[in-house]
Amino acid sequence: MADRLKSRGFAAPRRPWPAAVLALGLGLAALTAPAAWAREDAAAAGNVLFAAIRANDIATVKRLVEGGTDPRAKDGKGVSAPQLAVRLGHHTIAQFLLAYRRPKIDPPLDQAI
Repeated sequence: MADRLKSRGFAAPRRPWPAAVLALGLGLAALTAPAAWAREDAAAAGNVLFAAIRANDIATVKRLVEGGTDPRAKDGKGVSAPQLAVRLGHHTIAQFLLAYRRPKIDPPLDQAI
């Protein structure tokens, strides 16, 4: 095989292990990609939440939080959503974020016991 590569102008690989390391790295990247995508989705939702807080848009904040965005999310500097709302003087949004509780979902009565 090395002779065929040389005849076509390609250099034969000296060590086969770099290709194996590359294949292993790509395999690990494929396995960890869904978790990274989930983190990116959460970060994107957090960015939208912070943008809505900056715009003083209570309707969007409510929609995001009720849709599953963490009301106590933190930005890249470690500032939480309620802290940002207070710093900007958007006290209605801060009060909503601090008071929000996820609704409890009761099990059906036949499965309660």
